[in-house]
Amino acid sequence: MELDRLPEQPEHIGIVVADMEKARAEIRALYGPLPGLDFVYEFKPDTVWTDGVKLEGPAKLRLCMIQWQGGMKMELMEPMFGGNWEHPKFLEAHGGGLHHVAYYTKEHFSAYRQLLLNQGARILFESETEDDRGYRRCCYLQCPESHFVVEIAEPPKPFPNQQA
Repeated sequence: MELDRLPEQPEHIGIVVADMEKARAEIRALYGPLPGLDFVYEFKPDTVWTDGVKLEGPAKLRLCMIQWQGGMKMELMEPMFGGNWEHPKFLEAHGGGLHHVAYYTKEHFSAYRQLLLNQGARILFESETEDDRGYRRCCYLQCPESHFVVEIAEPPKPFPNQQA
């Protein structure tokens, strides 16, 4: 299937931070006690590619997904180690702040990925993860002129023996 534009509704904005605890305290001071702000988890994808090269070792990020405003979510991401996401290398190269806008798609993951590639975007990071939540893929692509970063992701698909 060929697509000519991204989905209408983003899932979340992603903000790269150097220190998760300081960033959460700042968000709490600005917005109050938002849902999700007190839950931080380690994301350890099974397979990772950075700049198109498969990473041989593990990768890890700390994530906090916050219910923000108007139904939009805000994701805080603290790179820990692994490929181009290695902390503090990623932050030195790219800085903190707004890093990406994410779109979740239950269908057409490959078509949205290809749409961005056809526009000249390059893949910064891809991962496949299979854990207790199910199987999922994500891909971060950077547009060539604006350097706008888009994440295309699948929500976890339950394993065949799990109920949806």
